[in-house]
Parts: sequence; structure tokens; C-alpha cells
Amino acid sequence: MKLLYYFPHRHLMLSVPFALFIGLVIGLFFDMSFLAPTILVGTIVMIYPTMIGFPIKQAFNLTDRKLIFSAIGFNFIVIPLIAWGIGLSILGSEPLMFAGLAIAALLPTSGMTISWTAMSNGNVSSAIKLTVFGLLIGAILAPFYLLAMVGQYVHVELFGIIRTVATVVLIPMILGGITFRIMKRSYTEDVIRKQVKPKWQPLSMWGMVYIVFASTSMRADILINHLEQLGLAVIALIIFYALIFTISTLIGRHWFALENAYAFVYGTALRNLSIAMGIAVTTFGTEAALLITLAFLVQQQMVVFYSRGAKNYHWLGSN
Repeated sequence: MKLLYYFPHRHLMLSVPFALFIGLVIGLFFDMSFLAPTILVGTIVMIYPTMIGFPIKQAFNLTDRKLIFSAIGFNFIVIPLIAWGIGLSILGSEPLMFAGLAIAALLPTSGMTISWTAMSNGNVSSAIKLTVFGLLIGAILAPFYLLAMVGQYVHVELFGIIRTVATVVLIPMILGGITFRIMKRSYTEDVIRKQVKPKWQPLSMWGMVYIVFASTSMRADILINHLEQLGLAVIALIIFYALIFTISTLIGRHWFALENAYAFVYGTALRNLSIAMGIAVTTFGTEAALLITLAFLVQQQMVVFYSRGAKNYHWLGSN
């Protein structure tokens, strides 16, 4: 059981592709739509261990204004321009997939932002702020950006996004605080952070693996029913994410200390594809949803590859 518990944490490069494959296979034979409500639970499980011992006051100060405003500028100026250029040059003949890419480009950050920042020993408090500000600003600006990019005004439910942000951030924060108080009855703070908390970190990986499995299995039929369009969409997405990761890495390496650089990269390169999927399905239909379904796959593989490369090859510099 101990080997199983630590397996995703120690073998992330195997765990995520395996979850993708199993999700696709099972999703082809069974209707997995009933898993949709559990995605939020998986996100809470993924973030919860990172919040054990987290100093909550740090999440509500704005001492890192340079990082926050730089990420906002990158998320809402540079990334929409990248998406617009890729849409015109590669997806010009597929306007609905172009719409899917535009939606993904306009909704930054998710629970993954906080988790990947924590796993990389980055600035978690900044990652939380980037998640909150990014989604709220995206919800406000996305309708107008979509009108400019694809010619259609799309209503985005701001209060629904606020509820999602509150659930994803506040519940793990409260649970982490309660857990930390209970642990302090038996251990010193130093022992908790250095010895006890690391034993909880594999829970984050299991939450992530579950989200990958559930998201893929629920959309397997979309992928199989549109095989002829997959190649074009995958090319567009690989270029999209490669550019974002590359540019954000260059900015992070030269403008910020290492822990802030990680928060900047994951706060810009990772998109909130769950909310994007909801908008795509209800507004633009299957082809837009197809691109975002593929974005789930590409984003997960890219961030796993990036985290390994950033750690082993010091892409963001070293301490």
C-alpha cells in the first residue's frame, strides 16, 4: 500500500499518461459523465496538502505587486495575441476550434497552478493570488475579448466563477489550517513542515491523476468522433503551450527570484480548462469542446515535462 500511495508522486511521467490512456479506454465503453461533480472534489484533494501549515495572512497581502501585475499583463495581452495569431494562421478553416482556443486563452489559472507551484517549491501565496485575480479578471474581460477575436459576445457567469474560486481556494485553506492545528498537538512546527507534511504530498498527486482520468474519460467520445480534426488541433495547441511556457520562462528567469518565477510560469501557462469547457459546450458546440478536450491532454503532458526540465536543467535559474 505504501508503494501504491507514493507511486504517482515518484513516477509522474508514467502516472499522467497512464491515467490519460485508461480514461480514454474506459470512456469509450461507458458513460462517465456522472464523474463531473467529482472534479471539484479532486481539485480540493489536490490542493489541500499544500495548505497544511500555510500562513493564511500571506494570501491576502499585495507585497508581490510586480509579480501580480506582470502575470495579469501576460495573461490578458500577450496570451490572447498568441491565440489570435495561431487561430488565424492554423485554425482559420476551423472557426469553432478557433473559438475554443480563444476561450482557453482568456481563462488563466486553476487549482493546478497552486499545486504545481507548491510541488516546485515556488511561492504558493502568490500562486493563490494569481489564481483568484486571473479568474475574476478573465470572467469580466472574456466576453469582450471573444467578441473581438471570434465575432460573438459570450456571457460568462461571474458569480459562478467566484463560487468556484472560493471553493477551490478557501476550503483547502480551511482544512489545511485545521489539520495544522491538530498536528501541533503532537509535533513542533519544524517537524510538521520537514517530516510530517511531506508524507501528505502524494495526496496532491492522486488528486491530479484522478482529475486527468475523470476529465479524459468524460470526453473520450468527442475525441474518437472527430479523428479527422485532431491533427490540426494538436498542432495548434502544442505551438500555443510551447510559446507560453518559453516566453513565461524567459520572463520568470530574468525578472523574478526562483520561487516567484515558478508562480509566474504556472500562473500564466496553465489555463482553467474546466470553466472553458463549460463555456465552449454551451456556446459553440462540439468542435470548440474538442479543442479544449485536447487541451486537457496537451496541458497535462506539457506541465509534467516542464516541471521535470525546470528542476533538472534549471530553466528558471537556481537558488
